Amino acid sequence: MKLAVIGGVLSTEVLLKKLFLNNFKDTIVFGYEPKKIKNVSGWTDLKLQSKNFSFKYISFSRINEIEKELITIQPDLIFAVGLSQILPNGIINIPKLGCIGFHPTELPIGRGRAPIAWTILENKKKTAITFFKINEGIDNGEIIFQVFIDLSLEDDADSLTKKVLKAEEKALDEIILMMKRNKLNLKAQDGN
Repeated sequence: MKLAVIGGVLSTEVLLKKLFLNNFKDTIVFGYEPKKIKNVSGWTDLKLQSKNFSFKYISFSRINEIEKELITIQPDLIFAVGLSQILPNGIINIPKLGCIGFHPTELPIGRGRAPIAWTILENKKKTAITFFKINEGIDNGEIIFQVFIDLSLEDDADSLTKKVLKAEEKALDEIILMMKRNKLNLKAQDGN
């Protein structure tokens, strides 16, 4: 299976490691490299990890820059993990198995930007991470898998981020099993 990964934060690193450990060798990484790195919360440089895993690496700053490359590559599946830019329809429609997105909330709750900050500010007692099928809307595609996270009053953005990354690892184990079976379990989000 040929995969493309688009992202540039810690959650993208977690995904790359899981793909490597599960022998998805035909993986191409599109690493987000912002013009002002200090303005991107949690940004991480994926070049070295891609090299260590023998994944081809291509950098970008605007998502539209990579559409032609993706058309040429024709991946079977695209993961967009750790990306705050909206995938255009031209990219969404490239892979035959679709695009998988990641959001650190219990979708449909918490759609949009700054989900970790909003979760803390709203004093939630629980949240989740969600992998979902990307479509034309914002964080509103069918749910593939969710892992729930208990929160405490002591949680802050750092501790919640650590919980999110652990939950992501757990979810990826299940999603990778689905991928190996060539069948993603899809469930409509409430309110869609």
